[in-house]
Amino acid sequence: MRRPLLALPLLLAAAAGAQDDVEARLRALEAKLAEREAAGDGTELRVRWDDGLVLEGGDVTLELSGRVYWDLFWVGEDDAMKTLAGGPQQDGSEVRALRFGIEGELGEHVEFELAVDFAGAEVDIKDAWIGLRHVPVVQHLRFGYAKEPMGMEELTSSRYITFMERAVTMELVPGRDTGIAARGADDDERVNWALGWFQTVGDEASTQLDGNHAFTGRVSGTPLRRGEADLVHLGASASWRNRGTTSYELRPENHQGAKVFDTGTMAVDDQWILGLEAAWLSGPLARSSRSMCRDLAGGRGVPGHADSARYAQVSLFLTHGDHRAYTASKDARHSPPRLAPVPGGEGIRARRGRGRPALVADRRGRQSTAGVLTDVTVGLDRVLDVQRALDARLRPGRS
Repeated sequence: MRRPLLALPLLLAAAAGAQDDVEARLRALEAKLAEREAAGDGTELRVRWDDGLVLEGGDVTLELSGRVYWDLFWVGEDDAMKTLAGGPQQDGSEVRALRFGIEGELGEHVEFELAVDFAGAEVDIKDAWIGLRHVPVVQHLRFGYAKEPMGMEELTSSRYITFMERAVTMELVPGRDTGIAARGADDDERVNWALGWFQTVGDEASTQLDGNHAFTGRVSGTPLRRGEADLVHLGASASWRNRGTTSYELRPENHQGAKVFDTGTMAVDDQWILGLEAAWLSGPLARSSRSMCRDLAGGRGVPGHADSARYAQVSLFLTHGDHRAYTASKDARHSPPRLAPVPGGEGIRARRGRGRPALVADRRGRQSTAGVLTDVTVGLDRVLDVQRALDARLRPGRS
């Protein structure tokens, strides 16, 4: 009768060991499930917010974006400006931008962007391109309708520029065209470069082409860099464009303002556009400048032309610890270096721009000019976060 009594503790011990083993296996299984849920199984959709709505699933990433700019303006002008503008300018308001876009990555090598603006009750394609990443030698290739690589302020998204309107120099910048562009950076991201061939379709994403072509390139870098807010940026760009037509319009930095200069359509055989840019960041203080010139060879009985424009800009954050940040990434979708405000902060800034359109030289060497526009813009803004900002500006100008 003692054998069953001796076997009972052994059975209890075996049962306890089995229970411990089952609990250990359950804990291991729960840990694996938690890891799978955190990493995803490669098919489920994950949603997160990163300065915009981001959707991720497997090797596909999509970023949805939108922006609305509302501009209210009041105009005061003297008699000379009224005469130049063809009459008094009116106060008013404008939805400056109403834009929606989607960009993303399809696997490791393919990326794309599509952005459409509906401001002014019109449909305006802003970007429509597809790109390849990790391409040997050139790093990135982009095909489609996008900005030509010229000028830091032009290449920087309107979400990050200092003022709602860009400086007068942008009137000489090619802007968006359809073509093929390669771009890249060195391993330390100290030097960025871009080169592309474009069909000069201008502001329209598609148009009838008449053999108009352009080659545009840019190189920029930071010879002195101690951090994202302590550096010196230098850049140069050039563009050659063959026969066609061109024009040059200037207005004060108000999109609804009157055009104080308009050269009209000019026939040219070819043209060169050259640009130099510089920026210096030192904590809350940021300074930048740019100079552009354009030389046009006349065509079809029209003499040659020369245009130039330049600006200097200073911004200062008044709140402690806030500053503009310099960003340069080898990611092709964000590769142009830019100066972006960090979230939060209040700043004051000033810009002086000067544009000289249509300096005309005939065969006898005589010169005449349509005039000079000098524009000074002073602003005070509050950057609530990356998505929201309030901006007040004063723009005295002289023509």
